[in-house]
Formats: sequence, structure tokens, C-alpha cells
Amino acid sequence: MVGAWVQGYLSAWNGRLQLDGKPLMKSVDPNIIRLFIDRHCQDKPTKRRETATIALIDELSKPE
Repeated sequence: MVGAWVQGYLSAWNGRLQLDGKPLMKSVDPNIIRLFIDRHCQDKPTKRRETATIALIDELSKPE
């Protein structure tokens, strides 16, 4: 369930980037998303799912 929520959030974020004429985030495998969110939540158990999602967006938005 969390994975679907995060994917929806990422999709909406990409849509907003596109409207603003900014480059889209890198595409990523759903399993990688799940692993990133799981690890982030284990490392920071007092933080919310949204915090992990923003951390993922930051990671995906980095130039290669």
C-alpha cells in the first residue's frame, strides 16, 4: 500500500515538474522505491512516510 502511495506522489511531482518546464526525475524500479523507503523509515523511525518520499525525490533529482 505504501509503495502505491509513494508512486502516486512521485507521479504527481513529475507532473508538476513538467508543467513548470523542468526536467523530470529519473525513472526508478518500484522495488528500489520500496527498499529506499523501508531503509529510510528504519533509519529514522520517528519521521513520517512523506519525509522518506521527499528524501527519495531529492535523490532522484540529483544530476547524474
